[in-house]
Amino acid sequence: MGSELGSYLGRVQSVTTSTQTSKPAVVGEGGVESRRMPLISIGLLVGWTFLVWVGRVRNVLADDDLAGFAKTWRLGVALGFVVAGLALAALVLAQVRRSGSAGSASFSRPSAVGSLASLLAIVGIMWWFIRGGGILLADFDTSFKIVHSVLALVTFGLSGLVLMATRSTAKDR
Repeated sequence: MGSELGSYLGRVQSVTTSTQTSKPAVVGEGGVESRRMPLISIGLLVGWTFLVWVGRVRNVLADDDLAGFAKTWRLGVALGFVVAGLALAALVLAQVRRSGSAGSASFSRPSAVGSLASLLAIVGIMWWFIRGGGILLADFDTSFKIVHSVLALVTFGLSGLVLMATRSTAKDR
């Protein structure tokens, strides 16, 4: 009886210790919770990308003062973000479809989803750091600067979430 109780208590302690161990949610590790964070953060970044850049495409096409290279450059940048967002959305949907549900989809790195999500996040951060800084330093009215600062800050936040959710360190592998 004593040895059975000792064995039982050892198993309980082992289970308790393993369930109390907390590691950061890394894509592709853990249960459903660690897989939902990347899905949610990637979905938010894709939605935000469409909101911002489809609107920008519309604005460029409607601006009669833009022509030639100026119009082509602005349209190319905006369409680049839209296409990247579409590609990422398609990859996420394909991954979810393959896994059978959003809760069981695995976005382990180096996967196409994790790589493209990270790339979109990094390019978005770089774009808004450069362009947003240029807008703040240029001679624009205050409302224009505020709107673009908000666009930049939301992009920074969502991109940061994506990068945290998709990061993979050697220690976590």
